[in-house]
Amino acid sequence: MAKVWTTKEIQYIKNNALLAETNQVLNIEQMAEKLARSVPSTKSKIYKMQVDGDLPSIDRSKAFDAKNRPFTKREDKRLISMFKQGAGSEEIGVALGRNKKIYHWKDNSP
Repeated sequence: MAKVWTTKEIQYIKNNALLAETNQVLNIEQMAEKLARSVPSTKSKIYKMQVDGDLPSIDRSKAFDAKNRPFTKREDKRLISMFKQGAGSEEIGVALGRNKKIYHWKDNSP
């Protein structure tokens, strides 16, 4: 049976979560250790707190790394335009600063 989160533990997370520009919690491992909880359990609780509005939700549009950042409308238009003009996945990936695996739907290259 799962250990129930106490009000004190929840308050600790609210008070001690170090948030990046994207609101992603950076110190999950340290908080898990302090709370004597597993990292997966702590990650799960933080996610639930974000969904419930007890912590700010993650804003991937502010991510520095393009891997998890959503496409902007401008990027969508450029991708569609390049695709219609016959550009390959690697060319599109390079042009948009993205990994070509994102465009795997275009061709069957690994």
